Amino acid sequence: MVMQKIKTQKVYEGVIVDVSMDTFDIGDHQTFTAEVVNHPGGVCIAASPDDNTSFLMVKQFRFGANKELLEFPAGLIDPHEPHEQSALRELEEETGYKAHALVYLGQLYLSPGGSDEVIHMYYAYDLEKTQQNLDETESLSVELVSLDHLIQDIHKGYIEDGKTVALALKVKAYIEQ
Repeated sequence: MVMQKIKTQKVYEGVIVDVSMDTFDIGDHQTFTAEVVNHPGGVCIAASPDDNTSFLMVKQFRFGANKELLEFPAGLIDPHEPHEQSALRELEEETGYKAHALVYLGQLYLSPGGSDEVIHMYYAYDLEKTQQNLDETESLSVELVSLDHLIQDIHKGYIEDGKTVALALKVKAYIEQ
């Protein structure tokens, strides 16, 4: 059965996200209405300053999780900005490294049951040290973590950020091919 969206009504407009009530035709003259969080999307970057054995990670407080998480650098896609540019910008802002090479590793939905947020994943290398340029609400530390240690921490449940888990597995597969 193919469901089709037939109506959208915005019920909340926020600074970053909106919420809509979307009505779907589910067949047999029936409809279903779902709350959907509309999000501009984001990027997540696995950046290696060396020979792909270690990656830059950031430790920062995440308001939704209400705790500090260790994750790959990530951020929002600015309106009218290609996601590749967003990845380069976010990497340099958060880590103080500029990437001269960037490989697109695909996209994923973080919570497709209730949100349209798409994260575009990148592998960055050939890095040049520059300077961090954090947003005023950002407070984070940059850590260099070996890929092997990161994969072990994922299996132990220490890495709780979904986009980081997915990208770590993707970048490991890309490097090993």
